[in-house]
Amino acid sequence: MTINLSNHYNRFNPADGDEAILFRAGRGLQSPELNEMQSIREHQLKRIADQFMVDGSIQSGGAIVIDQDTGATTCATAEIYLRGRIRDVAERQMIIPILGDVQIGVWLTESVVTELEDPTLRDPAEGARNYDEPGAARLRIHAEWGLSNDDHTGNFYRVYDVENAVLKIKSAPPDMTGFNNALARYDRDNNGGHYIIHGLDVIYNSHDDINETYSIREGKAHVFGYEIELPTSLRLRFPFDPDLQTILSEPHQFNNPDGAKQRVNIDRTPVHDIRKVDITKQVTQTIIHGSYSGVADALPDDAVIEIVKVKQSATTYNKTTDYIFSGGLIDWSPAGNEPAPGSSYEVTYKYITQVVPTDVDERGFSVEGAVEGSLILVDYQWRLPRTDTITIDREGKITRIKGMPRRFNPKPTPAPTGQLELAQLLHNWFDDKPTNVNNTAIAAVAMGTLQDMRSDIFDLYDLVAIERLRSEAIATAPTATRGVFVDPFQNDSMRDLGQAQTAAIVDGELMLPIHADVHSLDAGDLASRPITLPYRDVLIIEQLARTGIMKINPYAAFDPIPASVTLMPPVDIWTDTETVNGADVTRDFGGGGLLSRTTETIERRTIGVKAAEYLRPITIKFNIEGFRPDEPLRNVIFDGIEINVEAQS
Repeated sequence: MTINLSNHYNRFNPADGDEAILFRAGRGLQSPELNEMQSIREHQLKRIADQFMVDGSIQSGGAIVIDQDTGATTCATAEIYLRGRIRDVAERQMIIPILGDVQIGVWLTESVVTELEDPTLRDPAEGARNYDEPGAARLRIHAEWGLSNDDHTGNFYRVYDVENAVLKIKSAPPDMTGFNNALARYDRDNNGGHYIIHGLDVIYNSHDDINETYSIREGKAHVFGYEIELPTSLRLRFPFDPDLQTILSEPHQFNNPDGAKQRVNIDRTPVHDIRKVDITKQVTQTIIHGSYSGVADALPDDAVIEIVKVKQSATTYNKTTDYIFSGGLIDWSPAGNEPAPGSSYEVTYKYITQVVPTDVDERGFSVEGAVEGSLILVDYQWRLPRTDTITIDREGKITRIKGMPRRFNPKPTPAPTGQLELAQLLHNWFDDKPTNVNNTAIAAVAMGTLQDMRSDIFDLYDLVAIERLRSEAIATAPTATRGVFVDPFQNDSMRDLGQAQTAAIVDGELMLPIHADVHSLDAGDLASRPITLPYRDVLIIEQLARTGIMKINPYAAFDPIPASVTLMPPVDIWTDTETVNGADVTRDFGGGGLLSRTTETIERRTIGVKAAEYLRPITIKFNIEGFRPDEPLRNVIFDGIEINVEAQS
């Protein structure tokens, strides 16, 4: 800035390379030397600071909140690096346009203040010769939030870019550009530079015939090595712009009798618009014959495809012999029967006409009045499926990259170099939900998760090694090695199960088998209660007090408790194993402690299982009680077999 102030001199020029002011004894002090000393120090400091920051770099605060419906914007208090210094910017509210691009930044206004504008700048030293005399002036700079298109004096420094009331993401403060460049290069070399740290999920919100609305959650990411942070969720609007394909004369058959209304579902959906529907109708019209014999009579409808019948009173005329249908005319030139000139006759014919469909939606429409079995020809436009890609660049700009529309399996367009892919938008363009969002961004993995994955990989290697050892052991242990019979005791495949076997293979060992017989417990008189080990009752809590007594059911209003029948055992569960070596029984009994193992083995065996044809015979005891003394028990039948009952009181 050029300072227009009387008696103010400043001879500093960066091109001169002045490093310091060298004051000499005996020489008078010049006011320009003091001004030049300030300028030298400011120039040196600015050159150092510019290596780490650029104009518009936010060091703290500076959050922007935009109402995308009204454009009302709040700019928070901030500390921003501008022109060699970090400057304080107060909060401000303003209105921005909701359409188009605009820049939000800081206006720097400079002013020179002397004792005329600020009397406090006069010398306050009372009793001195210079008391209340004018002194040095002041250069004051005021920083204020504003828009690039404001009618404002001063210099504007861009901080944020806004597109259609959507704020482009900016690096989180403090913005140290010099350090960020070095860190970005390191991040690209070691981590690829493109990944999400947290958040930034794309969510579908709504749509209309003009726009689709999405929301991006708050979060942080690295794009091309540079950190991008979104402190609050961001709403995005993209045009609702499906790619359309025109289908001509798509055929559908009309099957309803008497021309009743029929639903027609289009082959390719969703339908954007129905352009034309052609059907075949059949009508009967009264035609007045011409004024002379052999004249050709015109039909009232166009696109007539067939004459069904020509009739006058009781006379029906024949095609070819009586008339000829050509060019939409009934030509009576043949030497056959013909209506009298000037008389009227009826013609029944079929013709193709265009109709307006009803009940139109994105899947089809309804039509009526067509001839049964005729074709319905439809011209329409439909919305081709498409997969778009949402990306973000290092400046925080969100971009939608349109994919190639295809009827089946549309492919997305990959993100360009230097941009991070956030999500893919799978458009099917139906009104209920036209878009499915697939968040495809690469997410950073925490060190704890990597450690867990590392442990899982080691466990997987151990399992693979054990399996390889087992496979090699089986492969290197054939039946005969140098004339010696070898059995690794993995299973019974090396044994001659056609011969009686007196040993069992269990868990890789050959041992004597265990044979067991199953015996049911005889409950005896204990059938009415669970069977337990011997015990004795111990009194822990006793309640001796009572308040009164009353009869239970004094009027005998309920039926007597029916008799009960108890079977012993009530359920019979058993397993039949056909084996020649007793390995299964030995293994089951060994699990109780006889053949305990500390390792778990997996064995492949050939086992056949089939349903039992007959129940095994066992002895069942009955306990019947609950009959009154005057109710004699004559007989008991179980599964059709009469059972002898020992009468007891």
